[in-house]
Amino acid sequence: HADARGASADHRKLGNCQVVAGSYTGDGTYGADHAITLNFSHKPMLVIIQDSQAQTTCRLFLQAGCSRSFAWHDGNAQNMVVTWGTTSVSWFHYQSDEYQMNRNKAAYSYVAFLAVD
Repeated sequence: HADARGASADHRKLGNCQVVAGSYTGDGTYGADHAITLNFSHKPMLVIIQDSQAQTTCRLFLQAGCSRSFAWHDGNAQNMVVTWGTTSVSWFHYQSDEYQMNRNKAAYSYVAFLAVD
């Protein structure tokens, strides 16, 4: 899974948060045993994920402390299970790799806002 601490990640320190941009490639799996995890250098407060190659609009918004979120696929909301670690966030969908934002070989980009104070 992706690691936002890598050299390719874009880091900008803005006041009390750090903005990190990165990407990952889907592997076609889904469900609780195949959750996607993004690791960061600080606590993520908000993470926005976009399917870079989808023919439709696919976005996922993850807000710190929320154990559920919705991925938006062309106007349809898909319920996501979310887990927060000290410096990470994980999520999964029970029914579909597409809804989990994990289609095989698909490129996904994200922007994360990290707490730094």
